[in-house]
This record gives sequence, C-alpha cells and structure tokens, in this order.
Amino acid sequence: MIISDEHKYIFIELPRTGTSAIAKELVENYGGRRIMKKHSRYSDFLKRCSSEEMEYFSFGSTRHPVDRTVSLFKKIVTDYKGNYIKRLNSPKHLKDIFMGLRVKKLLKTKPNFEEYFSKTSFWPYDDWSSVEFSRLDMVIRFEYLQQDFEKVLDALGLEKVRSLPFENVNHKKDSRSIEDYFPQSLCPKAVDFFGPFLESTPYYDLPEEWAKKSKVSTIARAKYSIAHQVRQIYWKLVY
Repeated sequence: MIISDEHKYIFIELPRTGTSAIAKELVENYGGRRIMKKHSRYSDFLKRCSSEEMEYFSFGSTRHPVDRTVSLFKKIVTDYKGNYIKRLNSPKHLKDIFMGLRVKKLLKTKPNFEEYFSKTSFWPYDDWSSVEFSRLDMVIRFEYLQQDFEKVLDALGLEKVRSLPFENVNHKKDSRSIEDYFPQSLCPKAVDFFGPFLESTPYYDLPEEWAKKSKVSTIARAKYSIAHQVRQIYWKLVY
C-alpha cells in the first residue's frame, strides 16, 4: 500500500495486477511511501487512517480474472523466485502456509494448465476486489496499465514524469493465447468458474466466444454466493 500526504492519495495493491510497477513509480516520482503490508486492503487502511487521510484519492489496480488465473498457475508451478516454499518454511501469515503447501504439492505432480484448472475450479473465482474496489475513486486495469495510470495522474493534477517501467516479469514471453489454455472442452466449466464474478464487476466481461457458447448456470451463481461469504472471513483473517 502506497500513500502520499503531499499529493493526498492512497494506492491499494491487489496481487498480480501490475502493482509493483505502479508502486515503484509512485515512490520514486510522485511523493509516495509504503505503509502497512504490501497487499493490505482498503478496509484495513480505513480502520487506522486519520479523518484527513480518509478523504485521500483512492485507487487500485485489477486484471481480467482469466489472465490472472493463468498468471498464478505459471508462478506456482515454477515456485516463482522460490517465494512460496521460502514463505512456507518461515511463514509470517496463514496464507504463507496455505499457498506454500499448495505449491509444494503442485511441484510434485507438475500438472499442465488444463489439469490444474480442472482440480482447482470447483468453487467459482473471486478475489477481494469484489468487496473493496467499489469504494475506490478509480481502478487501473492491467490491460491498460499506462493509459489508466495517466488518468489517475490527471485526476490528481500531476504531470507524468515517464512511462511506467515493467516490474516482476515472471516468465518468458508466452505466445499461447487464452484459447490455448482454455480449449473448447473447458468452455462450460470456465464460464461457470469466472462468470459469477464477472457479473459482479464493471471492469470486465466473459470472453465473447465463451459467452456465445455457454451461459452461467444457476448452480454456479449459488456456489459463488456461498463461497463469497466464507472468503470474506478468510480475507479478513489472513490478509
């Protein structure tokens, strides 16, 4: 989480959404400084901020959940930079243990993406942006990182110093498309997995070809609703 008292803003960092590049740029060129934990939620900030800080311009970044899911898969099956196993061996939070054990198991089985997705998609996709970002003043989309970041600067009345540098590139350039990761056989399952979340967010929609071939089922929406309530408790206790 990055804050600037000079320019009166607060930046909320949702993992795997370009936050490293944005945070570094804010600190180096726009009067930002780091507070709390990197991936602390906006609600965590509101519990400890002053009345003046509560009025700061708030923004975060998001990413299409399909792309974000593929990105997570690439990280955990390679234990990116050894981060997950290191955190498992010296955990600071409950999530370090949960994710470390998951990565350890996947490193042994070495599944391809289709196998991984089939085993991890029983409960529909969700992340804490679904309960946090409706309160923010602006949201930067990963797919339009530079353009949306410039919109934030305009809203703050700041002049752009330079284009955003790229940070945390976790894999070599991947020529595969979404269709390569999600063959037609996975389409109905993918629609039920991502659909309920995408119905609740204004930032993204289902891929057009998926929407033509399949509709979100009533069961998937019910499962999302149930899981969403449980996940809110998890996000509150673990993050």
